[in-house]
Order: sequence, then structure tokens, then C-alpha cells
Amino acid sequence: LLIFTLRHFAGTLLPLAVVACTVLMNRALFQVFGWQENSLVTIVPLILTAVGIADSVHIVVYFLNLRGQGVEPKEAARESVRRMFKPCLLTSVTTAVGFLALLAAPMAPLQEMGALTGIGVIMAFLLSIFALPAALSYLTGDASHYVSERSMSGIARMVVRIPVFVQRRRWSILAVAAACTLLAGWGIARLKVESNAIEFFRADDPKRLETEYIQERVGGIGTLEIVLSADREGGITEPSVLRAMDDLETWLESRPLITVSYSMAEYLKEIDRAMREGDASSRAVPGSRELAEQYLLLYGASGTQENLGHLIDITHTHARVGSRVKFAGSIEYRSEILALRALLDER
Repeated sequence: LLIFTLRHFAGTLLPLAVVACTVLMNRALFQVFGWQENSLVTIVPLILTAVGIADSVHIVVYFLNLRGQGVEPKEAARESVRRMFKPCLLTSVTTAVGFLALLAAPMAPLQEMGALTGIGVIMAFLLSIFALPAALSYLTGDASHYVSERSMSGIARMVVRIPVFVQRRRWSILAVAAACTLLAGWGIARLKVESNAIEFFRADDPKRLETEYIQERVGGIGTLEIVLSADREGGITEPSVLRAMDDLETWLESRPLITVSYSMAEYLKEIDRAMREGDASSRAVPGSRELAEQYLLLYGASGTQENLGHLIDITHTHARVGSRVKFAGSIEYRSEILALRALLDER
């Protein structure tokens, strides 16, 4: 693209050299910091290629236009820096600040990408202002095709006319920009952070259809796990804890997103019903810690293939209450989590 627009071999090569040197120095800086490679850091050279080439191209274009007017190479290089320094500085600094703002992000990969890119933009600016004009000052070749606007490409002629248009319509442009900013502010106030994994797929995608089919007939595909911890060994089998666990199951199953819940308390109630010869009316959690321990011992000695290790630890200090959850949006999940935390704090 540079060859096509600039029609100058050195003018094409030098901006690419600026970018290449910027990327090499940036990678060296990455090694100095001792950071580990990650997926975000790997895109830094791509960003620097896009951002870093901008300043150097502006300087090269201005230099070539001056050379086309007959200005000597050294003077053209000096004048290019003099005219391009402020706009290049402003664009580079604002871009660097934007990326350095990622240092406030809570994720290390984002922080590293922001730091490397921000520093890389400044590196590209310094190379464009110092090294590039020094190299341009040695270009003594013919640049006569840059003399007049008529010899420029269509894109170049359009770019030349933009400042004239902006000057004539400056108040209209400012009014439109202000209106767009106000509209954007109104839109930002209405934004909601939301994510629903099932909606990553189209409505007719086989994976989505199969997931919805299973969810409708079997129950929720997601999980919600709660771990209850006692302050001493064996404390999880206290009757008050077992009743609270049972109440928690009942509450979970009353929620619209939860299809089924399970815990050790449910197993103990079934054992209690069996010990009372199947009388469902007397089905309840054991009334004492000793009885609960005896039920657990009896269950473990019954030779069943399924043990309760997935629901209670060996010291009877921690227990798990699990549940199956339907696919929903993150806002709905957040509402359920807040309600659950309020219940747990109350109990």
C-alpha cells in the first residue's frame, strides 16, 4: 500500500524500518521485564505496526512534498520535523495514555499488553522524530512528481481538500460532534453487562437445539455448588446443621433457574425412611449427631457402589450442596447469587 500511494522506494522502506525497530526494542523490553508469553502480549507487534507507522508516514509524505518543490534534503528533513512534531506528539501521547490506562485493569495480561503497547508507541514516535529525518536527509533522488496537486493520486487530492472543508464547516462539525457525544452518553447510561452462553450459538445451531432439548427434559445443564464448613470435626452432622442444609435444598428448588438440588441431608432422610419401614410421613433428618453418624456408617457398610465422598469429607467438617441450573443470562445469575448469599448470611 505504501509503494502504491508514495511511489517511492525509500519512502516505503523507512516507515517499515521504524516499525521493525520499534517491535524489536519492544520485544527486548518484554524480556527485560521477565514476563511470560500470553495471548494478549502476542498481539502487541500487530498494534505497533498499525500505530507506529502513522507518524513516520506523515513525516515521509511531508518530506517528499518539500523535495518535490526543490527544497534541499537536509532542509526538507528539518522542516518536516518542525511541522510534524506537535501533531505527531499529540497523537502518540494520547494513544500511549489510552493503552497505559490498562495498567488499572485487574488482569496481569491486560496490564502487560497496555504497558508494552504504550511504551512501544512512544518508541515509534521517538524513532520517527529523530532517526527517520536523519535518514531522510540523505535522500537526494528525484521527487519531481510531488510538485503539484494534479500529479497526486485521487486519495492524496481528497486529503488535501479536507482541511479546507473543515475550516469552512467548523461550527457545523462541532455541533454534530457534540450531538453524537450526547447521544453516546445517553446510550452508555443504558448499557447492561450481560452474557448468556447459549446465545453464543444461532437459534438453529444443532448444539443449541440439543442443549435446549436436554435441558427441557432432563433439567439444568449448569451447576451451582455450595460448600458448608463447620468449626470442628463432626460438626457438619449436628441436627441444626442438617436441618439448615435441608432447608437450603428446599429453597434452591423453589428458585426459577434451579431444577434439582442434592446434599447429604437428602441421603440421611432416605435412610431414616428406610429404617422406619418406608413410612414417608416420618421422613426427616436425624434428630441427633450420634444417629446421623450411625446412618452414615450403616450406609458405608451396605456395600453400595456410590459412596458419599462427593458430598461430605472424611472428617465430617465440610459438606457440599449441589444443584442443577438452567442456562440464563449473567444478570439473572447475579440476582440468584445475591438472594442465596442473603439467605446464607441470615442462617
